[in-house]
Amino acid sequence: MSVSADGSLAAYVTPDFDAGFVDTVTGERFTLGFAGQIESVAISADGNVVAIVIRDPETGQPTNRLQVVNLTTDEEQVFEARQPIRDQTGSALLDTVQFVDTLELSPDGSLLYYDAVTNIFQAGIDGAVWSMYAIRVGTGEISELFPANPLFNVGNPSLAQTKPHLMTFDVSNTFSGLTEIWVYDLAAGTTQQVATLAGPSSLGVGWPGYSGDDTAIVYTNYFFDEFFGSWFRYVESQPVEDDGRTRRGEPFSWLAGSGDFGPGLGVIYPRGTYQGFQELSVSAVQPEAGEGGANGVFRITRAGPSNTEMNFDFVLTGTAEHGADFQTVSLAQTMAANVASMDITIKVIDDAISEGQENLTLSLSDNLHYQVAQRSASITIADNDAASTGFSSWATQNGLPANDFTGDADSDGIDNGTEYAFGTDPKSAASQPAITITRVNGQIVMEARRTSKAADIDYITEGSSTLQTGSWQAAGANVTTLEDSPTRLRLRLNGAQTNYLRLRIARK
Repeated sequence: MSVSADGSLAAYVTPDFDAGFVDTVTGERFTLGFAGQIESVAISADGNVVAIVIRDPETGQPTNRLQVVNLTTDEEQVFEARQPIRDQTGSALLDTVQFVDTLELSPDGSLLYYDAVTNIFQAGIDGAVWSMYAIRVGTGEISELFPANPLFNVGNPSLAQTKPHLMTFDVSNTFSGLTEIWVYDLAAGTTQQVATLAGPSSLGVGWPGYSGDDTAIVYTNYFFDEFFGSWFRYVESQPVEDDGRTRRGEPFSWLAGSGDFGPGLGVIYPRGTYQGFQELSVSAVQPEAGEGGANGVFRITRAGPSNTEMNFDFVLTGTAEHGADFQTVSLAQTMAANVASMDITIKVIDDAISEGQENLTLSLSDNLHYQVAQRSASITIADNDAASTGFSSWATQNGLPANDFTGDADSDGIDNGTEYAFGTDPKSAASQPAITITRVNGQIVMEARRTSKAADIDYITEGSSTLQTGSWQAAGANVTTLEDSPTRLRLRLNGAQTNYLRLRIARK
């Protein structure tokens, strides 16, 4: 059974396996008209959304198919429960879920939590365990709350009444044979144990739930009566602190009985005030940043309950490079409890590279424990370096230091300045200047191809008669320039006194 936040509407599975509803104020009853097809049912706190587990009418068994119905619009959505996996190659949905049982809707019906029997195939293990998942109703995206683990059966999720970021659930330890009651803080991403049942898991689980004002977690427990020689069942209440997850004192018996007729956990009618999900927004409070000037600042603001810390993630995109144009920023952040906003400062790195104005956008990631109201905001980063031209610009574009004219990035014996002069790739030894030597009418002619004639360098023709160090000198009248166009330089060696000719590149 499931009850709306004000207790005015209760949903349950009828004896003929339909979804039944009762108005607890007027006593009016109605069903969805799906006799023989409903295994489990849940209703959202606002009473507008119903979720059901579809039952196979032929076998009488629950399935892995879920249906969500909006009672105000009659809109229906059907989902197939699957197991999401992610690795370095990407993500996928595995058809390993046998069937779904317990359902729990978020207060506004946008998230559906559920437990399911999931097949596991690991080294030496071939079986099935209970695990817990969530579906985002709007998109159908499935997330694992607790992945299938052969050591634990996890199930029976139940949200707190006034703190929807808290969920209590059962954990049956297959190693110890005991069942424990835990709390999952969806906002902080942490879990905490609050109780251990006295009897073995074979007797049953706890089916925990929060009391109407979230001051206690109530669950079924067991005790062994020596006189009768049998286990008895009763309902136990464990008070909790204001945080909703820390034990406060010892548990006490709430309802008791005898043998198999002892009470299990019944319906708790909510008495608290629903505070709603937290909503996150991002804005740019310092949208104009610059090298040697102000840093950029994004502000993350949350609306709704803020009495707990909240973890959130985001991505950074744009032309500004993370770690090069601004200092490294963690993409996973935590907002402290009782804080309504926090700033993410983008500390600009003042480099010596002319890049022009760059931009950076922060986009909040989706998460199960908050809604995103304003997803993205952007800032600009101004450059304070004069626009570079010539060799410096070419070097920067090729990933070289701006002034490394004489370096040899690819170790091919041709310096960076010469690579620049002839338009070759400074990082590839296979990329060589196109220079040819021919004899025309008995005279040596050198021809050098280039992609353009750079204005910031000199092409200097030098001659030598011996090749010895210090013997090279400007060729002067011994060389005639036949062509000096943007794409070709042709030189002719005159006279026999100069035996060798070379072309040297110098920066102006």
